[in-house]
Order: sequence, then C-alpha cells, then structure tokens
Amino acid sequence: MAALLALPVTVQAHPLNDAISDIGVDRFAHFGVSYVINDELQRNCKMSPFAATLTTIAIGAAKEQFVDDHFDRGDFAADCAGALFYQVHF
Repeated sequence: MAALLALPVTVQAHPLNDAISDIGVDRFAHFGVSYVINDELQRNCKMSPFAATLTTIAIGAAKEQFVDDHFDRGDFAADCAGALFYQVHF
C-alpha cells in the first residue's frame, strides 16, 4: 500500500531552483552563507583570514560546479562578495 501511494509522487528541484534564481533571493542567500562560513572558519577553526576566505570561495566554486545544473557567475560573485565582506572592519 505504501509503495502504491509513493509511486505518483515525484519531486524535482530544478523548477524550484529556477524560480528562486528568478526572484533574486538566491544571490542574497549565497552572500549570507559565504559570510557565515568565513566567520565560522576564522572563529572556530582558527584559520587565518586569507585561508578562511580562500576556503569559502573554493566551497562556493565547488558548489556551483558540482551541485548545480550550470555554473552561475552571479551566484559565485555573491559567494566571493560575502567572503570578502567579512574581512571589512568597521
């Protein structure tokens, strides 16, 4: 019975990802997550600012290359901006 109920259910994330990218919220999420990753690497992992920023940018590039359907330069730019913005001291 459970198998019959599960058959018609198919989940595809691609249309949802396209809708999120069209709205523009995705770039803010990339910026914010990169900022937080950089913060965590420096505070908790005791990485130098350069190493933490480089690691954060590498994580963003790997995500764009291997997880997404295509490499989105705008998302990667938001990743870089979030990682670099953490280094700005006010």
